[in-house]
Amino acid sequence: MKNFFMIILGSLTILLGQKVVETDLQPDTGSNNTSEMIEKRCGLSSPTMEEMIKTKILTDEWINNRSSRDHYAVHVLVAWHVIHATNNVGNISTSAIEAAVQRLNLEYNEEHNIFFTLDTITRTANNDWFYLDGDLYGEEEEAMRQSTYIDPYHYYNVWSCDMSGTGAGGWNYFPWWNPEGSYWQGTTVHYQSVNLSSKTMPHECGHYFGLLHTFEGGCSGGDQVDDTPAQDDGDNIYQCNDNLDSCPNDPGNDPVHNIMNYASDACVNEFTPGQDDRMFSMIENFHPGLLENNFFYPNLYINGIDYQQDDDGDYMFNPGETVRVKITVGNSWGGDAVNVVLTLSSEDPRIYISDDTIEFSNPIEAGDVTFTLLDWFLVSANEDASPGDVPCTVTITAGTEEYPYELVEEIELDLTLSQYGFPIEGVVIKSSPIVADLDGNTLKDIYFGAENNKLYGYTIAGIT
Repeated sequence: MKNFFMIILGSLTILLGQKVVETDLQPDTGSNNTSEMIEKRCGLSSPTMEEMIKTKILTDEWINNRSSRDHYAVHVLVAWHVIHATNNVGNISTSAIEAAVQRLNLEYNEEHNIFFTLDTITRTANNDWFYLDGDLYGEEEEAMRQSTYIDPYHYYNVWSCDMSGTGAGGWNYFPWWNPEGSYWQGTTVHYQSVNLSSKTMPHECGHYFGLLHTFEGGCSGGDQVDDTPAQDDGDNIYQCNDNLDSCPNDPGNDPVHNIMNYASDACVNEFTPGQDDRMFSMIENFHPGLLENNFFYPNLYINGIDYQQDDDGDYMFNPGETVRVKITVGNSWGGDAVNVVLTLSSEDPRIYISDDTIEFSNPIEAGDVTFTLLDWFLVSANEDASPGDVPCTVTITAGTEEYPYELVEEIELDLTLSQYGFPIEGVVIKSSPIVADLDGNTLKDIYFGAENNKLYGYTIAGIT
């Protein structure tokens, strides 16, 4: 089966180390506004005390068997099932789904080494399934899941529908409640919570990885994670107050910013190291099939733009000059990027591109940032070109015939009248400068008189 992966990103000048760009992709929600009928973020019921003790033991054993907290990368393939009404309400856009998966990556990538790839989207029109009501393990939800699920051993299945009849924004059954290959593995989420800003998906995915609510059992209970402070299970769970301490007899204030709390989307943004350990323990014990997923695609980004071998050698791109443009490329996570080729294009009449291709001879491994030593774009600017940003497009292709990859990024070349190190602030040049090697070191320096009647001497870099 031939797959294809393509990303188109917006305009940037230089993107430094940014692994995931937060673009505001919002869902197509249809005409029915049911979000005000959602009473709570999550509809999951509590585990039994026996379950809590057993999973705590599993996590402790997992930690004791490891020499460090370094976690291997886990690749989660996402199968998203759009359930919508026959009048098309709830048929959310692909961009909304991509944004929700992007939110998962924002919360789980960098600190927790868990990566999500949207692999499959299915769409089903069914009013009985879309307007979900009742509680967990309902008859309609079972029919919906059983008819549409894909390989739970290797896929995180997500079903979006109208959950306003349940009063919950979503739920995910604990992984130990069902066999690994069961259609009950995965998340059911309210369709209006499918966007970039909502934290409902990261919360429900936390349950998929075996996390409990931070307020589980109130002050006398606990989420079986040692570094999450005790938290009562009253109205405090909706508050975003760093000074809140609903369990004053226990150490620490309430973990209001924890994603497994019920505070607002803007408030919750973190997991603790202890939750991190528990997630990986639960993956090994209840979702081991995820560890079999390979990374087929890289996650490339442009890390920098550099100008070299311009006509006057000052590493600035001036009108009338020809310059070598080097692009630094990073691979933030995923598979190794092989056969990487960059192509530069522009419709701006101020420049001419005589060499539009850069080829990387070596793979770019995950986590690497690199550039080519012996290849570059060759770009010339017209003599009468006006200075300013020159919009260009860089198309990055990589991969193999079976797994081709393409990334399109908009960049800007800086066409300027400035010279390296100049202009110099605080000095107004009065005389025409003299460029000469007056000190005999084979390097020419710049001398000029200023309006304060003083003579200044600078190197070509603008250093006195």
